[in-house]
Amino acid sequence: MFLSELNQQNVTLANGESLSTIDVGTGEVVLLVHGFPLSNAMWLDLIPGLSKYFRVLAPDLRGFGRSPMNNQVFSMGDLATDLSCLLDALAIHSSINLVGLSMGGYISFEFWERFPQRLKRLVLCDTKAIADTPTIAASRLATAERAIEIGTKASTESMVPRLMGKQALSNEPDKVQRLTEMMYETKPETIASAQRAMASRQSFAEKLSEIQIPTYLLVGKEDPISTEAEMSEMASAINGSQFHVISDCGHMPPMEKPEAFEKALLDFLRS
Repeated sequence: MFLSELNQQNVTLANGESLSTIDVGTGEVVLLVHGFPLSNAMWLDLIPGLSKYFRVLAPDLRGFGRSPMNNQVFSMGDLATDLSCLLDALAIHSSINLVGLSMGGYISFEFWERFPQRLKRLVLCDTKAIADTPTIAASRLATAERAIEIGTKASTESMVPRLMGKQALSNEPDKVQRLTEMMYETKPETIASAQRAMASRQSFAEKLSEIQIPTYLLVGKEDPISTEAEMSEMASAINGSQFHVISDCGHMPPMEKPEAFEKALLDFLRS
């Protein structure tokens, strides 16, 4: 399925931003929040299956994909507020299921803290609850400067081997190409702004026990960024949460193992 075949619309928000959003299916809402430096295209393999049972919303976050970026200074909390404004703009008032991968997970934590009444279930994929260490934050800020100076491709090409597992990297060049093209389409200004926002994000590690809604954590077995051990520890800290590991997979289960990811997600959402 291609973006051109989906109901993708530009939704103007009350805060002045505009999010290009896939909106398909009917019923209970599943809101998919993509990772960095990607777009809603990372969810394309899942949307047909999910939309049989749910109304699926998959926005491009501000500056990513087809969405403009009116304000280049933003936080993870601002991106969470964008999502709440998106629900308002679409007149969605019932509680939703929120699915966030990597940076999308950071935004999901902020959404949970700011808009708890809007959440029915929370799904955290290949993400972290802790904030960046000073060393990692400094590296992000340096990458932000490099993106402006040398462009997206030169500043992000080293990310590809860390985003996908060995099987995809060795045997599935089409998936690697899709991921690479998605990354390279992201504007340098967006790369820089998002890196700065992630570098300054807050830690939710001490707040995990406060999450009271059904929560599901998924991780690729080979993920070097958000490891199985880290995510298992997060799951242990969230009361009653469920935890699932997807084999032969790195940081991008929705693209690397879409069938396994979809089954795991639907098993949770339809339980």
